[in-house]
Amino acid sequence: MKSPTLFAKSTAINMTQSDSFNPLNTHIQNIRPAFFGPEFGFESFQKNDFDQFVFDPDQFVFQFKKVKGRGVLYGPVHVKARQYFFNHLLTSQRCDLFASKWNRVCQKNPEIKERYEWVGHELIDVQDVGMGQTVYACYFKDKGPLIIKKGGAYHSLFYRQLQSLFYFPTVDCEWIAGRESDISVMDYISDQHVVDYLQHHTLNSSHRELMARHMALGDIFGRGDRHLENYMINGSDIIPIDISLLYWPTNESYVQSYIRGNMTELSILSQYWNDLDDYSEKLSHFLDHYWDQLQCIHLHRQGINRLIDQWYGDIGNANHKKDYYFRKCRYLNVYFYRFMTRYLTSLAIAFDRSFDKNLLLQLVTHYPDETFSDSWLKMYYFADKDRLSTFFMSESHHSQVTDRIRSKAIAHSLISTSECDDHNQAVLKFKTLNQSILKQVMNGI
Repeated sequence: MKSPTLFAKSTAINMTQSDSFNPLNTHIQNIRPAFFGPEFGFESFQKNDFDQFVFDPDQFVFQFKKVKGRGVLYGPVHVKARQYFFNHLLTSQRCDLFASKWNRVCQKNPEIKERYEWVGHELIDVQDVGMGQTVYACYFKDKGPLIIKKGGAYHSLFYRQLQSLFYFPTVDCEWIAGRESDISVMDYISDQHVVDYLQHHTLNSSHRELMARHMALGDIFGRGDRHLENYMINGSDIIPIDISLLYWPTNESYVQSYIRGNMTELSILSQYWNDLDDYSEKLSHFLDHYWDQLQCIHLHRQGINRLIDQWYGDIGNANHKKDYYFRKCRYLNVYFYRFMTRYLTSLAIAFDRSFDKNLLLQLVTHYPDETFSDSWLKMYYFADKDRLSTFFMSESHHSQVTDRIRSKAIAHSLISTSECDDHNQAVLKFKTLNQSILKQVMNGI
């Protein structure tokens, strides 16, 4: 363990006060019911976890204690619980803690030091705005705020230029490959992603058009990890962030899984499911804009080829990148129909799951202890709470979850079997409606 800084000493002393005077200990007690044991793969935080982060200047991020590969998900309540550890500190403490870690990054990475050593000296505030791990929002007196995060991807710089070809709103960003660490730096444009925005608003027509166009661009270039928290709202603009996966070989299957989990660009239309006439109109417009963006991509293929040569020519795989998108653009109408048929089928599964999501909410409201005794039901309750999402990846990891929810709901008379049958008929009607709208759009192209 490195010798603690003066900040770390003072913070450690502050954090060893009695429980009645220590908000961190109270927080740890309060968040424990939302987490799980080590056998599940998603543990709550202990005080020594944060002490380790504070005392070790080489630990740049504070992240979840979660085992990968088990299909374990987290939700907004977990994100806020993790962020609190850093954000509850005094402003001066946050700045000192970040500066000690940033100085260490600069010491080990001359490439980063040359460009951004000033960050640690000119800081006036810093907040953790990350989800699974710390992402720093840094504020300065005489400069605009920046987002600084560990890691990054060369793809994100290419994708920004790609968006500019189509006059999409973008954000200035930089990826620095250091000797020991990679760091991404970008302008901080907004503190509200689409999921948060949709808790209190609906997207307007220009927002929906942008989401359709973003979906088309992401599909053609194999952009992964496109959940709605990776889209930021900035006035009339919607800007994608965290673009780390492009040209993903099996991206289509991942996108379909995201749609079933109601987590992609297409998922914004779920806000209109209570009025299927309104939904029909919005879906038709969404598909029109998606198709229009496909045509724009096809028309700009020479500019796209030049851009790919510029960014990937030196590493010898530019032709592979060109082939990836060209194969999709070659027969646009065939591509459009095939993909949208699959996507709308997946959206119908999200529609079906929304029924079970509501039943789970009722079970938790009336029978919390019994419901939370099933760890997977507990996980999905917290993962989907205050989100549009619906049982993401349950088809791969936990296929019986929705069956258990319906069985419990029927057993507790929260719903009848006839109501379940009525819902199943509604799902069939929804599928038929989607197919009809797609055919109408296809007839017009």
